Amino acid sequence: MTVQTVENKFEKRLIEETEKLRVEFHGLRADIVRWMFLFWIGQFAGVAGLLSWFKH
Repeated sequence: MTVQTVENKFEKRLIEETEKLRVEFHGLRADIVRWMFLFWIGQFAGVAGLLSWFKH
């Protein structure tokens, strides 16, 4: 095997693995955004409940 052949195989493999990671990160980012919204809705509900309890 020549150095050029090894280099080409390495580059091809690197591109394939990078694409896999991009797809994985895209799905992960969507999950994080979903959990952030759920967290903030829960925080808002908790603060609203405390404020209404203090009001009485």
